[in-house]
Amino acid sequence: MAACRASCEQYTGARVAAQCADCIALATCTHSEILCIDAGPCDKPLADLDVEGTGFTAWNGRSIRVGTAFHADGWWQDVRHAEVVVTDGTFSASLPQALRPDQDMVVAGWFDTDGNGWCSSGDATFLLPLESGAGVRLVEFDAAATASPDGCNVFGEPYDTLFVGGSGFEAHEGQWVVVAESRGGEVHTGRIERGRFEVRFDWLWSGSFELDWMIDDGDWVCEEGTDVGGKFSVEIGAPQTNVSLAPADAGTGFCAPLDFLATP
Repeated sequence: MAACRASCEQYTGARVAAQCADCIALATCTHSEILCIDAGPCDKPLADLDVEGTGFTAWNGRSIRVGTAFHADGWWQDVRHAEVVVTDGTFSASLPQALRPDQDMVVAGWFDTDGNGWCSSGDATFLLPLESGAGVRLVEFDAAATASPDGCNVFGEPYDTLFVGGSGFEAHEGQWVVVAESRGGEVHTGRIERGRFEVRFDWLWSGSFELDWMIDDGDWVCEEGTDVGGKFSVEIGAPQTNVSLAPADAGTGFCAPLDFLATP
């Protein structure tokens, strides 16, 4: 992301979109952050990954979350994840556009063993390093060989992490969602795929937060009436907090904190 900040940070709102149009047009290159696109011209599209899990008999019938991530600028950047069910000790997960060929990445797995909704020390986690390289790949994910206490690094460590997810947004398939702290601070984006999206806020402190969200209609200018959005409040206290949004949560008054998207 540093590359985008270096080249685009002097631009705001619609001018960011204009300056980075080539990258934005290639969604496979933009990871999840539309406002800070890594690596300049996106000449290295993301690659698909298939994960075949074996040796998971102890978790038969349980859902495992499988995902990819890479480490950059001191943060774990998650790229893609999916949830599948273990059957007869095995699972298969297909992760489209899950690998960045310019990065050493990891594949991680997580069972929410204690059922508390976040990845913590009481859960079973697994981690498999992958070296950088291009092309569609298939990896074998063996339970005994990949068991690791560091798997939660990919799915959100046990500190104040907020996940904002949405479902039921099939009418906006392929559009981008912007979620921002109402009082200023972190801004994150995600693309709607199969009616769903998820964005992640790290290192929030405990307390009450108000956030605004919008689904952009393609011009990267927040306008009520043409863009769908809303506001919500959340109490951050547990190591991880999850907020689920649906089309019924849309409302008014969400554009003011997103005025950085307006054309100067």
